[in-house]
Amino acid sequence: MIIFKGNLTKHFSASEYAVGCGDANVYLTEDAYIFAQALEETRSAVGLKFYVNSWYRTTKLNKAVGGSKTSQHMTGQAADITAGSPAQNKILFDLIQKMDLPFDQLIDEKQLRWVHVSYSPKPRKQILYL
Repeated sequence: MIIFKGNLTKHFSASEYAVGCGDANVYLTEDAYIFAQALEETRSAVGLKFYVNSWYRTTKLNKAVGGSKTSQHMTGQAADITAGSPAQNKILFDLIQKMDLPFDQLIDEKQLRWVHVSYSPKPRKQILYL
């Protein structure tokens, strides 16, 4: 792991990566860096501006928000994103599927209040509705 500050990509910063973690230092794994690049490519491909609500989570933070014990957020390989509204999130959700982007999981969270997207070296292409 490395400590990282500043921008991870053109559109995503270290502060977005660690939002809510309460740690001034961001510990970035290689998998998390690969995911940051994939997230940047997703934004470029869909052509829709979106923001990160939750990305990397410490074990403590993940437990506090009721995250899965195997959440990819804890490895920095998942993010909850929003384009600003359920209607815009629906467009984002549909575009990610339609463009056949290499996601591991794509989840409609709470009727598109946000979209969960994750990546892995061997993407499962799971689409879920929670």
